[in-house]
Amino acid sequence: MSLEYIEIRGEKHPIKFGYEAFKLLQKKHGIQIDDVSSVNWENYEPALFYALKMGADEAGVPFNFKKVEEMAHLLNDCLWRFVAMMPSFFPDIEDELAKNSAATGKKPPTGQTRKPKK
Repeated sequence: MSLEYIEIRGEKHPIKFGYEAFKLLQKKHGIQIDDVSSVNWENYEPALFYALKMGADEAGVPFNFKKVEEMAHLLNDCLWRFVAMMPSFFPDIEDELAKNSAATGKKPPTGQTRKPKK
């Protein structure tokens, strides 16, 4: 997962979405990975919050947002850009496992080739 940028109110913010964000979405909000990739408006607020947090951490810049509730206001400006970015956060699992297998010389574990719902 690479670092990307999203423009919100004329400012570019680093954004990244990975394991840490999925873990926090599940633990704090009860949102599963299948739920994030579906169109459920309420999932976008915490998803944006954690994606911005991960992006800021990776880019080494301050994270200036305090609460998930702030995201509803930000999404007024960037909802469709964020929605358009979502597929890039969900690589094809089979392709990723094949790359990892090629690098390690090991076959992927059984039962881990299911693609996430889109």
